[in-house]
Amino acid sequence: CEDVKYAVEFVKLIDRYASSFPANIKFLLTTRPEAPLLRALEPREWHAEDLDSANNVDDDVAHFFQHGFSKIRSEYDLGENWPHPDSVQTLVRMSQGLFQWAHTAIEYISEGSPQVRIQELLRSPSICDGLDGIYREILSEAFKKAKKSPPREDIFLQVLGTLVVAPYSISLEVLAFILADHPIFLDQPRTEFVRLLRSEALNDLRSLVHVPDSSTDPVHLMHTSIRDLLVNSERCGGAPYAVDLASNHRSLASKCLQLMERDLKTNICKLSDLSKANSDPTVQELVKLHVPQGLQYCCRSWASHLIAGSDEVAFGCQGVMSDVKVFSEKRLLDWLEVMSLIGETHQSLAIAKQFNLWAQKPTNMPDPMVTTLWDDVQRFINAFYEPINFGALHIYASALPVCPLNTLLSQLRMAVKSMEQAHQYSS
Repeated sequence: CEDVKYAVEFVKLIDRYASSFPANIKFLLTTRPEAPLLRALEPREWHAEDLDSANNVDDDVAHFFQHGFSKIRSEYDLGENWPHPDSVQTLVRMSQGLFQWAHTAIEYISEGSPQVRIQELLRSPSICDGLDGIYREILSEAFKKAKKSPPREDIFLQVLGTLVVAPYSISLEVLAFILADHPIFLDQPRTEFVRLLRSEALNDLRSLVHVPDSSTDPVHLMHTSIRDLLVNSERCGGAPYAVDLASNHRSLASKCLQLMERDLKTNICKLSDLSKANSDPTVQELVKLHVPQGLQYCCRSWASHLIAGSDEVAFGCQGVMSDVKVFSEKRLLDWLEVMSLIGETHQSLAIAKQFNLWAQKPTNMPDPMVTTLWDDVQRFINAFYEPINFGALHIYASALPVCPLNTLLSQLRMAVKSMEQAHQYSS
């Protein structure tokens, strides 16, 4: 579970309903010792094992290494004597009983010359001691290669930052959509964007990042401990690859808002039948055709990026505020339409509430018109939730016609519609 709150709820559900299952069904939970989970586990007498203090873990880690090395020997046609047993034992000691360390070490050794890479690790026990050490070693090597070219260095840092802060699963396709205006893609056809992301941003991070063969499958950090390191500048030793959470959230908020302002439009899927539900297969085929995964990510994520990026010290970014204002005035109902089409009407209401709570602080949203507009939106979704959730076209056919004319939402919609008609007439 990426969110500890979900993990806590999951544990509570297991506790509540475990007795409903047959006696031969058991639940095995593994977790890091995080305070919310420990509190959730306290009320009941769970049979627990502290794996950090378990005996003979080194033997299991050694077996894990031997299994990984047998695959490397086969792939690189190395002799049965590679690596030397002393080398294996040294790596076992360096792992400190952490299988994630062993996994990362095997991945790192397998991605270059195995003989060279294993010696690099063995020569650097102080650098690669524990998870932080090996993560820093790999990140430093990858960054050293990336910084030879400023565009490559920048895309490297942007991709790393995006993977750390993204609130939802993110694929190569989504990354390519969000970062499409990056200089590294200049003069390149869109069909090459995913390949360039693999080669220029992710190729040297495969020990730490899962990069799937499919461009639509999620790209993600191999382990939460990698994220823990990246967001802690002290643990990164002031390295340039450390991820500033607020800065990356602000950057992504701005990108999401600008991309939505550019790509959203009324009746984006060219629907005409009000009787068809969003869930109808023919509607969903049109959604796949007209609403890219990247645009869907923007619609779902912009608010969480905006709010997470507005820390008290560093926000004050007029550019993002301007993006919020333009998006709210021009694309608000078009955004709601897409949220309806992708089955996220409930989330759109949650975003409206979240935004309104955040905007109540004047330093966050100094423009009262935007706050009034979003207050209208929240009440609009609440009032017409059922028809909006059933079919996106009902926003325009069923909800807007009975929306009070004195609301800013209704007035703004009429103004936008008039401007669009004038533009069509003039062109």
